[in-house]
Amino acid sequence: MKIGLLHFRVGETDGVSLKIKKWKIVLENQGHDVHFIAETLGKENGIKILLLAYEKPRNLEIRQKAFQDSTEWSEEIYNS
Repeated sequence: MKIGLLHFRVGETDGVSLKIKKWKIVLENQGHDVHFIAETLGKENGIKILLLAYEKPRNLEIRQKAFQDSTEWSEEIYNS
């Protein structure tokens, strides 16, 4: 099976990067074809998508409003 592991950053020494690399190894050992998808790939190979950047305005808005009522979100978030 082809699997994409998606996060804004991989290949660094933060907790998420280390954990996602561990999952990649586990899944590959089970015979899966695993690829990282991120804005920052660090030392890893993968698919780079600039829209996943942590500091992009719409991503910042999502983070800020993650625990608020979604009716407060701008229409731009839904249409971009």
